[in-house]
Amino acid sequence: MTAAAEPDVVRVGVLLAGGVGARVGAGLPKQLAEVARRPLIEHTIAAFERSGLFDELLVVMHPDHVDAVRALVGDDGSGVRRHPLVRAVIPGGAERSDSSRLALEHLAGRLPDDARVFLHDAARPFVSAEVLRRVDAGLERADAVVTAVPSADTVIEVRDEEVGGRRSEVLAVTPPRSHMRLVQTPQAFRLGVILDAHRRVRNDPEFAPTDDGSVVRHARPDVAVLVVAGDAANGKITTAADLAEARRRLADPEG
Repeated sequence: MTAAAEPDVVRVGVLLAGGVGARVGAGLPKQLAEVARRPLIEHTIAAFERSGLFDELLVVMHPDHVDAVRALVGDDGSGVRRHPLVRAVIPGGAERSDSSRLALEHLAGRLPDDARVFLHDAARPFVSAEVLRRVDAGLERADAVVTAVPSADTVIEVRDEEVGGRRSEVLAVTPPRSHMRLVQTPQAFRLGVILDAHRRVRNDPEFAPTDDGSVVRHARPDVAVLVVAGDAANGKITTAADLAEARRRLADPEG
């Protein structure tokens, strides 16, 4: 199947910004921290806009800051839309998976099950059009696609054990590094598949997902989750040091 086989497919980018970013220490959500004279989230919105791939964007924001983002994109009733591709800004949930599910439920009321939904951390402003198109190409042959990069470090699994009279972490397993990947976003899915998976795990107290690909893998083992190459430059802004580096990179895009 090629892209031309689905000329009317709908592509939606969902920017997840439901957290408060306490580790950044910026005094406000990291997505609203100023970077190169604009809030961080606006750089991420611009990256999706530049790709030319999307029919619309949806922002999921912490409930306390929804109005600020609506004003930023022009969805505040003023009639001025700075980012017309952003169709709505909605409040997120208590956990990241809750925010994803709320976004999917919001879309499900008006979009078909075969719509392509790209779920992306709003705190990853350096996502490239190349990565977005690579993920989109993956959806030509799979219903679930995640991005990942190889791990440069050895990854170990630990277990809790008593050592010298104290409970400690000890080495349990060292998986082959050639099999290890560090998961990123964007992650993209057919709307019907990812919504069904989130609905299935919503009330599962034993499952605590940290990304959407793992939700599909857990709830829908019949669906292959394709892994495509991410980009080491597409890091997530998590700490104050990350924010300082983002300011440097966005002030000097060639740096």
